[in-house]
Amino acid sequence: MAVWQFGGYLIANAVAETRRIVPGMTVSAAVRDLISEWDNSTLPSEELCQLRMFLPAGRSWSKDLEVLGDLGSTCVTFYKENHIVGSIYARFDLRTLSIEVVGAALKFASAMGCLLLTDDNKVISSSISDW
Repeated sequence: MAVWQFGGYLIANAVAETRRIVPGMTVSAAVRDLISEWDNSTLPSEELCQLRMFLPAGRSWSKDLEVLGDLGSTCVTFYKENHIVGSIYARFDLRTLSIEVVGAALKFASAMGCLLLTDDNKVISSSISDW
């Protein structure tokens, strides 16, 4: 990832709670591997539609990876196994980022009850009021 990009995994609150992970923490790589898996929650349809308005379907390198946006820039990816979400990753490219895209991504994450686990293992709240 380039220095002008920022990203991380969306972590379900239920998973974070069982591991006692809260915003502001830094987790180890071992814990990161345990919590980056999704908890099979249903994706919020209204917020997903809003996200798709700003990040249309992009090109994917795998049938198991749904991409919204551009893999080389701002995107949200959903890795699926047998049509069940396994992980969700969001990347923001600061060269082209708009407040509308950030807002749609945060509304989506908040509606799902997620935390963001950054690439350097820091845990951040997805609540818009915390930003």
